Amino acid sequence: MLRGHKDIVTTTTPFDMVVRNDLDSCRLVMDVLDRAPGLALWTAPVRQLMEGTDLPEIADWSWDG
Repeated sequence: MLRGHKDIVTTTTPFDMVVRNDLDSCRLVMDVLDRAPGLALWTAPVRQLMEGTDLPEIADWSWDG
């Protein structure tokens, strides 16, 4: 599979590009597990771990300014 680039004309950081294009390591692991023949049955627990939520300090962060 070839990942495409979601072009949004704006100034972005490398982190923004990873998020916008779903290229984080968890997403890439899930892509491999979903596409490798015969792995779905054996890798369901690993895939569930990859779908986890962010730490509270990240998920609940807000701008105080």
